[in-house]
Amino acid sequence: MNTKDFRKLIRLYFAPKLHEVGFMGTDHHFVKTTKNHFIYTLVIQADKSGGSCVMEMGVHLDFLPNSIGEFKSSNEITTYDSEFRKRLNKKENWLKRFFTVERERWFQYGVIFGSRNELLFSIQ
Repeated sequence: MNTKDFRKLIRLYFAPKLHEVGFMGTDHHFVKTTKNHFIYTLVIQADKSGGSCVMEMGVHLDFLPNSIGEFKSSNEITTYDSEFRKRLNKKENWLKRFFTVERERWFQYGVIFGSRNELLFSIQ
């Protein structure tokens, strides 16, 4: 599946769920502002070739500048402006992490699995 089709699916299915819990955004950048000065951000980065993605979340305080000293409004801020951010990524099992250098693993999409067990194994 290419990135354009993946983002279309985000708009149709994932974005409405995020909107239900107060996030604003459309296809890959989402922001939620609160009354207590916190701004929560989420970005879904799709691989330019398609087939995989990673999600990154950030937290920013609306009275602080971003990491390069700019003040941005809540409609302009993205995860990249957040000083506190974390990528959600698939981790290998503890044994592989112990014996190898940990690398970021992106989530695959658009893959068709032959059985439920194959799907569950890919998630682990």
